[in-house]
Amino acid sequence: MSVGLITLIGCVVFWRLLPNSRAFAPQRFELRKAVGDLLGHIRSPALLAAYCLGGINFLIFINQYSYITFRLAAAPYQLAASGLGLIFLTYLGGTFGSMISGRLAGRFSPAACMMMG
Repeated sequence: MSVGLITLIGCVVFWRLLPNSRAFAPQRFELRKAVGDLLGHIRSPALLAAYCLGGINFLIFINQYSYITFRLAAAPYQLAASGLGLIFLTYLGGTFGSMISGRLAGRFSPAACMMMG
């Protein structure tokens, strides 16, 4: 109950703090156009490389968190569920890293940011 309430409050605060959209023109969804756009993105070598890089990074990330919890739950560590849950505080590193990356993206070109990453 409390988690749901906190989530609801967070959603309301987020909604209220969002800036108004600028230059947004809603369009009717057309499956053929969406598929064509997707194929166009996949045919771009630069975008395809970025998608693969992001996908591989995501899979490594998921694998690390899955593996480490099993490893630390077993002997010799035998951490309790509460201790294993604390591992997920390391997500905060990603939160701060994203914040820093966003600031760098405003200063440097996309190619330079990809190289730094």
